[in-house]
Amino acid sequence: MNSIQQCVWDAFRVEDIFEVRRGNAKDVTTRSLRGTMALVTAIDSNNAVSGMTTVLNGETIFEPSLTVHNNGNGVGLVFVHNYRFVATSDVTVLTLIEKAFNEYALKFFIPIIQKQRNKFNYGYKLANNRLKAQTIMLPAKNGKPDYAYMEAYMRNVEQILLKRHKDYLTSVMPSQEPERVSIDGKKWKAFFMNEVFDIKSSVRLTKDNMVIGNRPFVGASDSNNGVTAFVGNTNNSLDSNVLGVNYNGSVVHSFYHPYEAIFSDDVKRLHFKHYKDDKYAYLFVKQAILQQKSKFEYGYKFNGERMKRQQILLPITISGEPDYAFMSAYMKRLEYDIQRRYMKYIPSWA
Repeated sequence: MNSIQQCVWDAFRVEDIFEVRRGNAKDVTTRSLRGTMALVTAIDSNNAVSGMTTVLNGETIFEPSLTVHNNGNGVGLVFVHNYRFVATSDVTVLTLIEKAFNEYALKFFIPIIQKQRNKFNYGYKLANNRLKAQTIMLPAKNGKPDYAYMEAYMRNVEQILLKRHKDYLTSVMPSQEPERVSIDGKKWKAFFMNEVFDIKSSVRLTKDNMVIGNRPFVGASDSNNGVTAFVGNTNNSLDSNVLGVNYNGSVVHSFYHPYEAIFSDDVKRLHFKHYKDDKYAYLFVKQAILQQKSKFEYGYKFNGERMKRQQILLPITISGEPDYAFMSAYMKRLEYDIQRRYMKYIPSWA
């Protein structure tokens, strides 16, 4: 197959490639999500599927297609659905006109259409007529989209990624199966966070003062493991093998950082007081901390003092202390089971 740079490209209007239709599913907030039909909405996770529902009278059932969010924070996001579905009016459905559904060919369109999203905001909506009129560049053959090339290209990308994932999993999976421990019957107890952790403040670093570099900068984010930039700066927040907990921004979200990083002043750094820094024990307690998120809204801030006195439930030893060894063993086994599940998904040829 020719490289992506060597193939011939041509400009096409979206309406010349796709049938463009708006979803019409109703009562999204109140309808039952117990059914067999996928409900596609303007969310940016779970492939935009809010759940499985039953089809209401008059709703359009779409055959496998692309969808584009035309509303919400994810306006312009594109997803491929290889199943039948209903969609809300915040979603536009794109069905190929001249070719039957092909998941690999349609995946090629995702970044191409999403490049258009920066044009659209609340003052300039992604209406159907505007989407139809968008011009996109595609590999072409004899003046028509080269779907065979797109499919072959995406299959090749998939093979490369699957091989990369398999090699990575092979390198990190333990040679010996971890012990299986059960959480059933385990006794739990509430602890103040400052009983369990040394809680350290971090240092403010503005964008104007950031120097481009390779060191992770951890901000009050809920994604990318909390890393919001890579910098050349250093300061007194420099830390590693630590749990970072947001008390501003995406409050209560926390991430484990095995690598050396510096931290925003919106993030507290937590180390165990009475146990070694342990990746798996930290991954266990991060979920215990996250359970408290619903308490802290705009009127009730998760500040440093409240963090110290926040209680979290942890499994305990016979003597009533946090059972760090159990937490670590439990998460090791959970990670192993997930890794093994992924390995079963990867085809043998990868």
